[in-house]
Amino acid sequence: MTHGAETDEKKAFLESLNRYWAESRAVHVCRLDREGRVLEINTCFADLLKRKPETVKGHPFSEFLTDPDARMIKERLASRIPPESCGFLLNVVDADLAPQTLQCWEICLSRDQRLILGELPEHRCHLLQQELLELNNQLATLSRETARQKKELARALEERDAAYRKMAEMAFHDPLTLLANRRKLEETFHLEVERASRLGQPLTVVMMDIDHFKSINDTYGHAMGDQVLKELARTVSRQARPYDLVSRYGGEEFLILMPGIGIEQGKSAAERFRTCVSEARIDGIPHPVTASFGVATLKPGQLPHTVFDRADQALYRAKATGRNRVVVEPTEENEGAMSE
Repeated sequence: MTHGAETDEKKAFLESLNRYWAESRAVHVCRLDREGRVLEINTCFADLLKRKPETVKGHPFSEFLTDPDARMIKERLASRIPPESCGFLLNVVDADLAPQTLQCWEICLSRDQRLILGELPEHRCHLLQQELLELNNQLATLSRETARQKKELARALEERDAAYRKMAEMAFHDPLTLLANRRKLEETFHLEVERASRLGQPLTVVMMDIDHFKSINDTYGHAMGDQVLKELARTVSRQARPYDLVSRYGGEEFLILMPGIGIEQGKSAAERFRTCVSEARIDGIPHPVTASFGVATLKPGQLPHTVFDRADQALYRAKATGRNRVVVEPTEENEGAMSE
């Protein structure tokens, strides 16, 4: 093959690849120059940002990311960090300032251009559903075959069960901390509210927020911030009861759902969480990391979701009065003591 023919074939391949990326409704594609400005963005990515492609082109890619991830991308481009085969998580912000998490990969096109490819975790769930359908079809075929194929049938069953478990884990767990996500929290909350109402028992919510987390990200970097989130998630989970639900509520906030206990027991549990968090030691951070806690209890007859607002207000007071402390919602029993 002549050099000219090879060039034409390569050009045709790249044009075909560009058409695929431009038309893809699953892969989010963005091409950046060496300064991090957007050269091209496909419709799939622009729709995620709730913007038109032409309004994104020419702007720094960091404008469409959360602050920690904007700094991380700038550092990658400035240091020319080689792309990682395992990819990385990136939090983009749409026109309504709502964050979305993408699993991303980076491709170095040349010295001056890089390609960012991303997909939503929900798309991975869709792919797993397709795999499940294919595996179930295989099982239907294998079940009609002879006994000598029982070993293959058992292996297919194991693969199907593993796929179900993986899909459930992705759908209901935060990929960074492995805690329950907001979807799992909402589902469990509705069940616990119904059970508490039926049994006439209280349901307590403990809301936790890591103190000075932005400073940790700014001082030690985005990767260290992720390590802090994972370590504190493990610390709180070890202190919770087996039937409590520890979830990542958003950013550096966690929410612990504690059925069957009232405000005083909830306060004691929160104090236990606070002590263990302050005593945890994280490699790479020379000082203790602390957290603030707000506690509220849902009693029979109260509107269910008001307990989240009341816990959040208590957390706000914990932050405003010095951090690294537990504050409970005002009640008839403690209002007098708080006013004094």
